[in-house]
Amino acid sequence: MNRLFLLNIFLVLTFSCANRTKLIDIATVDVGLINEKEVPDIDPKSKVGNYGPSGNVQRVEETKKNSLGVLIGPGLYGSLKALDILSCLERSEVKVQLISGIGFSSVVASLYAMNISLERIKWLLTNQMNSLKDTDIFSEEWTNSWLKFLSKNIDLKSIKLSDKSLWFAQVNDDLKFASKYEMSEEWEKNIMISSKNFLLKKKLSYEKAIDELPVDKILLLNFLSEINSDENLSEFAKGLYRKTYSYIPKESNDKILLLNLNQDKISDFGSVQVNQLSTVCSDLRSKIE
Repeated sequence: MNRLFLLNIFLVLTFSCANRTKLIDIATVDVGLINEKEVPDIDPKSKVGNYGPSGNVQRVEETKKNSLGVLIGPGLYGSLKALDILSCLERSEVKVQLISGIGFSSVVASLYAMNISLERIKWLLTNQMNSLKDTDIFSEEWTNSWLKFLSKNIDLKSIKLSDKSLWFAQVNDDLKFASKYEMSEEWEKNIMISSKNFLLKKKLSYEKAIDELPVDKILLLNFLSEINSDENLSEFAKGLYRKTYSYIPKESNDKILLLNLNQDKISDFGSVQVNQLSTVCSDLRSKIE
């Protein structure tokens, strides 16, 4: 009898504890669900709390920088001076997205578009020019030597894969530009090492063609020094023929920036470069940005 009584008490206690455990579990689950619903969905990295910003929230708006293209004007050996300007822009952390050259300057532009260092470009061109110092300019021997130079040093694939957009000047009755994706496999149709069929000064009057190049700003480097008496030249073209390192923005077209490097003073160019190059580049950067 006592054993039966004790067994009944044991069963009652066990049943009561089990029910109590279930109730606790259920209550715990309910509380958990309620807590999850009450937690705000806020990025943990955000400074915004349950009751608004918990600190000063600074918003930085990035200013879009102007894209820059450099057009190297026609000029034989004088076009080497463009390398100093390009070097100056690189030191000033001004990126050149588009490059083009008119006449012989298309050689310089093509090498630059391949992402070859400016020091390497200057070395290649200087060696080639020195090898031809006793050869008549534009003679058959001179032309053939440059064609071999192009074949050896310029690679179409490198140009097309480059992050620099290379544009070629096409000269017929007017001046037009073609992108590197439109270039012919025949180099003589892309790079004009000879100016026999190119009216150097007159073609610079075609402001419209330059204005249509797909960048925000075009820096036009001019090496021509003689003032052409042709009355058909626009004021834009006549403005190119000024003193060394004059900086001439065109008021009616703020896209085109003109920088003159007068070949008449090529003998003392070194001293001019040392004294004025840093100032000129600083000014250029402010105009471009």
